[in-house]
Amino acid sequence: MLIRRRNLYCIFVLFIELAVALILYLLPDRGDTVDMMRKIGLAAWICFIISGVTIYQLERKVSAFFCFLCFAYLFSFGQSLMSLFNLQLQNTVFSVSRGFFSNAILKSSAAFVLISIVVTCIGYCLIYEPIDIESSNIMDTTEADCRSERLRTVAWILFFISVVPTFYLLVKDFKTVLSIGYGATLETTTGLDRLFTLISGFFVSSILLLYMFEKKKRLLVYIIIISYLAMQLMGGSRIAIFRLAIVFLLIEQFYFHSLNKRKWILIVILSVAAALVLSLVSSVRNYLYLASDIHQLITTSFQNLLKNNFIAASINEMGNTQLINALVMDKCPSVEPFQLGFSYIKMLWAIVPNFIGSAYTGYIGIDITFSPYYTLTNAGMGASYISEGYWNFGYLSFIAFLIFGMLLAWVVKKFEYYAKTKQSPRKLFLSVYIIYFILFLVRSESLEFGRNFVYYGIIPVLLSFCEVNSSMRNRYRETDY
Repeated sequence: MLIRRRNLYCIFVLFIELAVALILYLLPDRGDTVDMMRKIGLAAWICFIISGVTIYQLERKVSAFFCFLCFAYLFSFGQSLMSLFNLQLQNTVFSVSRGFFSNAILKSSAAFVLISIVVTCIGYCLIYEPIDIESSNIMDTTEADCRSERLRTVAWILFFISVVPTFYLLVKDFKTVLSIGYGATLETTTGLDRLFTLISGFFVSSILLLYMFEKKKRLLVYIIIISYLAMQLMGGSRIAIFRLAIVFLLIEQFYFHSLNKRKWILIVILSVAAALVLSLVSSVRNYLYLASDIHQLITTSFQNLLKNNFIAASINEMGNTQLINALVMDKCPSVEPFQLGFSYIKMLWAIVPNFIGSAYTGYIGIDITFSPYYTLTNAGMGASYISEGYWNFGYLSFIAFLIFGMLLAWVVKKFEYYAKTKQSPRKLFLSVYIIYFILFLVRSESLEFGRNFVYYGIIPVLLSFCEVNSSMRNRYRETDY
């Protein structure tokens, strides 16, 4: 494998970040928790700027990996990044500054996370190369259009199958938030709701497909998407909105080529407004069921957000992931043993339907395993691909992060290639679905990827191979697989 000179230069620059992480690790533990957070924040800002500029110079665009990199720093160090500007919120159970962890744990876990992100970037630079359209064999546009049409048909079928279970669950979540609080919506589903949850996974696949391939009924597609996002918002969920918004932007940029400077300015303005709305949702969702005057609760929360810098509040809340990263490093392997790759095996095992009992539930995930050790609250702590890697292999997980970065480069290249050439709609959809999932591995783990990719990625593609009529079957017998 021949590495381009530009890539080698970027890798050399990224190695500077390793020195920053090492300096952080060697710093003394003196001072209080906030002092340590500021040291971590300074190191994180330096690495954030270096790696962000380096990756942007490598690609010369805002790519899916560039978004992933930004999320990695914001989710992993949000509170520490803001602490440098005295914008650290200290009044929640998820505030790092409450002093639950010692300075030594905060420092060592932060250094580990910085190195993990840098190693992921190095893996990306090892594989990344610009797409080469000229050397590719572009298929006949008529054949590509036929495949897009099949996927569009499959999308509408999946939509009608999943729309009722999806909105039933969303309405139920909204009623739960009003009656007993947002936390109850996070409980494991049982009975019929479990079947509805399984079916509702096809809804996201359908709107991704419709967003890309439905050209005639665009207004109807927009209404469906807005309705879905609005119901997610009313149910207190924000991750689904965030993920879809980023993926839609990537589709607009690389598939439709519709984003210009003026639209990017508009997107920035809308993003600020969205941050305010999402912060408002976070502020009221846990207390909505206790409020006697809901309008007053929302108004007061809105005023507080404007007064207390809602952008800083959003970044601080994103930075809760720093806690789970520190928690896993603190308790593993002293309390919880290394998994030695079992979580990644379980990712494949999860593809099998859950009828084999305890063998299926042998791996319960980072959130359920480690959250009880954070005794300031009984809420879930979440996870990250970094904490999952450490729980599996300890410091040897750097090898896994290097491979993960290389995998990301391969996926991003495939997505950009199929988006630009438009020659394989099926592979384009698969790459979009993978990006949809991995964008937020900085806040989750790989446990559900195997099942979701097979059920909601591969199955729609397989359905698109079904011929609608004999004339189409005779004309388009050849496929891209």
